[in-house]
Amino acid sequence: MQTSKCLKCGNPALIEQLCKDCYLDSYHNVIGFKNFNLSVCILCGSYNYGKEFRPAMEFDKDFLKTIKKAFYENTKFHKKPESYKVDAEFPQHEKKQGNQVKAIVNIHVKTKIGEGKYSLIKEENYNIPLRFRYSVCDRCSRGYSKYFEGKIQLRNRKNFHFNEVVSFVRAKVKERKGVFITKEEELRDGIDFYVTSQKFVQTIGSGLTRRFAGDLKVTSSLHTRDWKTSKDLYRVDVVFRLGDFNVGDILKINHKFVLVKSVAGMMVSGVNIKQNNCSAQENYKTHDYEIIAKADDAVEVIVVKKTPQIEVLHPETYQPIKIENPKNVKIEEKIKVILINERVYAVSV
Repeated sequence: MQTSKCLKCGNPALIEQLCKDCYLDSYHNVIGFKNFNLSVCILCGSYNYGKEFRPAMEFDKDFLKTIKKAFYENTKFHKKPESYKVDAEFPQHEKKQGNQVKAIVNIHVKTKIGEGKYSLIKEENYNIPLRFRYSVCDRCSRGYSKYFEGKIQLRNRKNFHFNEVVSFVRAKVKERKGVFITKEEELRDGIDFYVTSQKFVQTIGSGLTRRFAGDLKVTSSLHTRDWKTSKDLYRVDVVFRLGDFNVGDILKINHKFVLVKSVAGMMVSGVNIKQNNCSAQENYKTHDYEIIAKADDAVEVIVVKKTPQIEVLHPETYQPIKIENPKNVKIEEKIKVILINERVYAVSV
């Protein structure tokens, strides 16, 4: 039986009257690339090559993921490829709003064609120019306007930790991409932060109660109606009023010496250092309490004895004195203690 010859080169034909090399050379899985405009938000890394911005794909870590997705979705194939790899060459440029950057995108496509003994792998390489622009997405642009969805209202400047709470709020907003403080309003007894995300306002409210002692009040009011979704949009206000004590302070309450670990609503939780650090939870609204020590009163001492009782050097007299609430320690270990009525209590529990 005579073997047919390739119509192009005359070598033995393998597929569709062509040899392997000529068939691979003539087959192109990529039909073409659609033109698209790529915009990248300089603030959150979200990207847009259609009608709206899409969530960032680790923009700062791997911008190629965004480019690969954009090109893949705008490439027309005969069939789905086995693999689609992308690399890119970027000129030196500044990541600044309005800047346009011209890059060269290297695309490598692998496609399986044929079946059985006629199965082949076709590799295609393309160098495609890409022009993208740095911009600011709709969500982040709110940070440049007076737009806000809620307020964080901090009260009681007399509290020693007031400035710490203010710094805490600013830091948490800075950590969250796409969330901004569009206005800070100084008041005689506090400060109001106007924030672009009502969900974040609620989240930070619970974070404040876990870290600082105070009363939290959350209210919401109808702001407008989204004509696209027909949903009511609400503004949320969080009012956080600092108390006169804080996490780390020691309260005398209901015959206990409570080292405050957290405050939620009217309940203060921590450990009773008067009874070997057992758990304690008290309602400081319904019980009279006294602040017998502040967190800043704690001092560092050295353990000098373990048996028959744990002793440390007195922070003032430097004489050995026993710890009223013993814990697992080592000789010469440094621990934090507080003096109350000439007695020494460990507070690093």
